[in-house]
Amino acid sequence: MRRYIGSSRGRLFKCEIPLRGLCLGFLLTAYMQVCATIAEDHLTIASQAKTSDIAIERIFGPEHPDRYKHPASITELANGDLYLTYYGGSGEYGEDTWVRGSRLAKGKTEWTKPEIIADTPFRSDGNPVIWQAPDGLVWLFYVVRYGETWSNSRIKFKVSRDNAQTWSDSDMLTWDEGTMVRGRPIALHNGDYLLGVYHETGNDREEVGKDTTSFFLRKKKGENEWKPTNHVRSRIGNLQPSMVQITDDYLVAYSRRGGGYGPLADGFLVRSESHDGGHTWSEGKDSTFPNPNSAADFIKLANGHLLLVYNDNKQGERMPLTVTISTDNDKSYPHRCNIVNKPGDTAAYPVAIQTQDGKIHVIYTSESRTVINHAVFDESAIIEAPKASPATSEKSSAVPRHIPVFDVDKRFGGWPANHGIWSWGNEIVVGFGIGDYKNLGPDRHAIDRERPEEHVLARSKDGGETWTLEYPGRQGMLVGTKGMRHGIVPPDQKELAPTDCPGGIDFTHPDFAMTARMADKDTGESRFYYSYDRARTWKGPFRLPLFGQKGIMARTDYIVNGKQDCLMFLTAAKADNQEGRPICVRTTDGGKSWSFVSHIGPEPKGYSIMPSTARLSATELLTTVRCREGDRSWIDAYVSRDDAASWNFLNRPEPDTGEGNPPAMILLRDGRLCLTYGVRKAPFSMEARLSSDHGVTWSKPIVVRDDGGGRDIGYPRSVQRPDGKVVTLYYFTSKTDVDRTIQATIWDPGAN
Repeated sequence: MRRYIGSSRGRLFKCEIPLRGLCLGFLLTAYMQVCATIAEDHLTIASQAKTSDIAIERIFGPEHPDRYKHPASITELANGDLYLTYYGGSGEYGEDTWVRGSRLAKGKTEWTKPEIIADTPFRSDGNPVIWQAPDGLVWLFYVVRYGETWSNSRIKFKVSRDNAQTWSDSDMLTWDEGTMVRGRPIALHNGDYLLGVYHETGNDREEVGKDTTSFFLRKKKGENEWKPTNHVRSRIGNLQPSMVQITDDYLVAYSRRGGGYGPLADGFLVRSESHDGGHTWSEGKDSTFPNPNSAADFIKLANGHLLLVYNDNKQGERMPLTVTISTDNDKSYPHRCNIVNKPGDTAAYPVAIQTQDGKIHVIYTSESRTVINHAVFDESAIIEAPKASPATSEKSSAVPRHIPVFDVDKRFGGWPANHGIWSWGNEIVVGFGIGDYKNLGPDRHAIDRERPEEHVLARSKDGGETWTLEYPGRQGMLVGTKGMRHGIVPPDQKELAPTDCPGGIDFTHPDFAMTARMADKDTGESRFYYSYDRARTWKGPFRLPLFGQKGIMARTDYIVNGKQDCLMFLTAAKADNQEGRPICVRTTDGGKSWSFVSHIGPEPKGYSIMPSTARLSATELLTTVRCREGDRSWIDAYVSRDDAASWNFLNRPEPDTGEGNPPAMILLRDGRLCLTYGVRKAPFSMEARLSSDHGVTWSKPIVVRDDGGGRDIGYPRSVQRPDGKVVTLYYFTSKTDVDRTIQATIWDPGAN
């Protein structure tokens, strides 16, 4: 059979699709299947993306085959599976790189182990592109480097007729040296295929030659020839084009700029047009979108809107990763959102698709090209988001709004930090205790110790604007022990004795919630409960081990790693049987067994309790803890860079919290950390601090409110809404009323 060949001038590429190793029957089967929707449980994270949310899944990291992983590509197959490719090996210019593929089967939550699907002996393979054509044929394009730099490369391909289960032998698509591929083809209105490619010149690994050009290969419907278009030339060169068809004749492409990898004041994505259905293309002109010499992707959504994903930065850093949408055929892009913004990291080589269920999927690499990530969201997450700012923008804050959650005459609401908070988009649930008010003096909590204190939940379905109370204890759930309250257990409620968990908990369930509760603040065992219906019903209590400690004092702080893998952060009793010292524990069997992982910091003279933790990367975590020694109280931060195996003191984000208050720390969608806490000294305030460098430095205190009337204040929990605003819940004493209330403050942390 003939291979793909080029004429002596490289003007014509002809192919005959290889049939070796392929079963034609699979094509007919795939063609007849209806494209199924992608289940929400494709995401292996704790809080799932809903109509106005963005969820990010870490698919593969350095612990998976090949530490080096670069540009990933993704397609939705006819059977509803997602299929992902990347090239891996020792490094970008290693000769031991190859192309791997992995599948997320429809209805499943775990990607298959990456398998090698293309490998050219003694050569470096790269830039794989996966795409299923409308006729069901799956195409794999990739680059093979035959010299020292990418300008010595050529494009090869494979095909599959059985939804990427088996592959043909490889064949050459282009013989012209320096021709490469990065983006997927598109099917034109007339049935032709158009593949964006580029010709890279120069032998400098640190700079793309200014005569590097993008062009396109066109395969007419029913034919096996790929014919090249003219080349798109531009001011400093361009490469890696991505194109959409707006009308039968009108197409637009955006390409990565050429030049070096450092800051460039006039570095922008390059824009080109075609007015004859993609046969010829205009000269490339600078667009208005900044570009740090990094790839971008451009797709057309099912409703006709256009989506561009790119790094909104001219300073040479591939961060943030920004999505912008045009609703007027590329005339303007008023809707923009930074879906990733982690200073010091990269979010590179994005690839975007829209699946049959309308979800938008973006694949990108991070952490020095060792991690592949998967973002999923609805278009509304971008349309409804506040306008994103470039990475160099100043921070800003809006006036906070305070909303009562529980405010009843002569009643006491308190301590959300002891219970937990969970959110699913704009649906938020928070736990706290309610009892009767009683003045016990200025140094004691004003709750009647001889009256019932009930553990309740409050739910908001509109991002914290309105709230309704729920009473799980009256249905025999989350009753709690005497040791976890200041009042008495309601006479008509009884906490069940904890049992051993049978395991099998799916921590990645889209409506999952978990809470951990203590029996006593100093000694005794703790227990946990979980829910699959957004905290409406709960299973448990299940026993937590003592982990060789004299007591475990659990509050809710956990990080989901995978379907049955979860870290939990607890407080253990010290050697003197008093609280406490933070620890980390882990389950890898869905809660059936838990193992001790590490102490967090040395045993303190006073106490170090109530950790609040965020995952910063595949191996890095940051936790903040409430500390006290003598009359001094503060918040400390500890960092782990080996996935919780060990911890080092980082700094003291808040040196003085008055009588003491626990931290509530969350990772914002733009990559910053947000720390909220109460200050139990005049003027009795709720405050926040932000960090843009993973907790190395912190902003000055942001006053959320400073009108408190006494020490019953704080114990906060915080979440971020889809619109970027933070909702902080806490208990509060006003200057004019004796009641202790639960308040929600909605405030804007500003842009990064």
